[in-house]
Amino acid sequence: MPHEEKRKIIKVGETSYGIILPKPWLRYYKLTDRNKLKVMSNSNIIIEPPDKQQEGLNRKQSFNKFENKTDFEIKKEGEAT
Repeated sequence: MPHEEKRKIIKVGETSYGIILPKPWLRYYKLTDRNKLKVMSNSNIIIEPPDKQQEGLNRKQSFNKFENKTDFEIKKEGEAT
């Protein structure tokens, strides 16, 4: 569901700000007011729904099995399977 949309920042209380999420996004990602979203920032701001966070953990776990191995060792393991 690639989508781009401009959203306005609104003041929430005395010291906080927020962005309203469109209802179609909430329905698509099956989100409610009880869900926690992961917000990451660097040069971009990325907001991940809960199911994407789990996918990220799974991806990290699969990369971790190659940690501290040479390219040759990784290639050799791939050929063995």
